[in-house]
Amino acid sequence: MAAERDQLQADRPEGCWCLGLGGRIPVALAQITKPEDERDWPMSWREFCSCEEGQAAEREADRILREYQVESRAIRLKRILGRASFGHYQGQTWNSYLALVEQRIGRVPRSVTAVVKQLRLCAQPGSTTWFYIWGPYGTGKTAALVVIMDELLDAHPDLVITTIGEMLEKVQATFGHKAGDEGSSTDDVIQAYRETSLLLVDDLGNENESTTPWARTTVWRMLNERYMAGDKRTGFTSNLSPEALEESLGAAVAQRILEDVLEVDMSICPNLRER
Repeated sequence: MAAERDQLQADRPEGCWCLGLGGRIPVALAQITKPEDERDWPMSWREFCSCEEGQAAEREADRILREYQVESRAIRLKRILGRASFGHYQGQTWNSYLALVEQRIGRVPRSVTAVVKQLRLCAQPGSTTWFYIWGPYGTGKTAALVVIMDELLDAHPDLVITTIGEMLEKVQATFGHKAGDEGSSTDDVIQAYRETSLLLVDDLGNENESTTPWARTTVWRMLNERYMAGDKRTGFTSNLSPEALEESLGAAVAQRILEDVLEVDMSICPNLRER
C-alpha cells in the first residue's frame, strides 16, 4: 500500500497532497451550514488541495452552499411571513409597488417616488433608527413593511414581524402561566419581543385592544426597554398620524415611538385597493 501511495504521489502535480481526492478531513456540508431543514447533504472536505481535483471539489462545494443559502432564506422568509399572516405580500418589491401605482392611476407621481426613497432609508442595514410609516387604508404600508423586512432579513435573522393585536393576544394567552410551567410565561413572551434585534409592528393603534390601560402599559414597557437598550431597532405602520397616535395610545407610548424617529407619510399615495 505504501509503495502504491508513493507511486501515486509521484504522478501527481507539484504541490498536490490529496492523491487526487481533492482535499482532506471529510465533512458533511450540513456540518458547515447547520441547515434548519432536514435533507441529505453530500460529503465534502474541510481543506481543499490546490490541484485540479481540489479546485473542482471546492467549486462544487461552493455551488451547493450557494444553493442552500438561497433555499434556506426562502424557507425562512416563508416561515416568518406565514406565521405572521403576511404571506400574500411575499415577493413584493419597490418596483412592483411603483408598477401597481402606475397601473391604478396611469402614472407614478414624483411625490410617490419621493416616498419610496424615504421607505428605502428604513431598509438600510446597520441603522438603529426607528421608523414610523403612516397613511390611510390601502396605500401600501403593510406591503412596504414586508419589503423592508425582506431587505433586512440577512442583517437581522432573528427579526419579528407582527401586528399590535397579535402581540397583545400572545401576552394575554400567557396569563396564569408561571416560569417553569408548560408553555411560555408572560415574561417569556415580552422578552422575545423586547430582545429581537428588529421588531416590525403593523397596524399600530388600529386594534381596540391596544387602547386599554393594560395594553398601553404593556406596549410602553416593551418599547421603553427596547429604546433604552440602544441597539434594538423597531419599525411601525399605522393608519394614524403622529398626532392621532398620541390620542389613541397616550402621550407616553407615542413619545417613545416618535422620539428621533424616521417618519414616512404615505397619505399622499393613492389607494391601491380601489378598483
